[in-house]
Amino acid sequence: MQTTKKLPSSSTKNTSTTNKIALSLPLLCAIHCAIMPFFITSLPFLGLEFVAMEVIEWVVLLISLGYALYILIKDRKRHKQSTALYLLLVGFTFMFVAHSWHHFTVVLSIIGASIILLAYLFNWRALRSSKSCRLPA
Repeated sequence: MQTTKKLPSSSTKNTSTTNKIALSLPLLCAIHCAIMPFFITSLPFLGLEFVAMEVIEWVVLLISLGYALYILIKDRKRHKQSTALYLLLVGFTFMFVAHSWHHFTVVLSIIGASIILLAYLFNWRALRSSKSCRLPA
């Protein structure tokens, strides 16, 4: 008797890729927030002052929030757990406070990005343990 290996469906592959992207974004954000103060001082010499514009920071933050909400709300329908969504909202609250209140910006941003990363990890774990979908390890 020959056993056949079941290939993952395309939606499982898409979810896995989407989650990998989502997991990397908070890490990149934390790196960005740690390096940016050093980089900002050299921007005028490089002709890149527009990168330091506060509007750019807010646009990136809002796009990230939209992308994260889309992923976690979609995945919540599959695994029925809300912890990741709540963590995401707490993490983005830290990020919004950090960008609105200009005291301890780096510290608050790193805390917020870490909580967002934790939210994605909770989501990934919930998807892996869900009976309705199985993701590759």
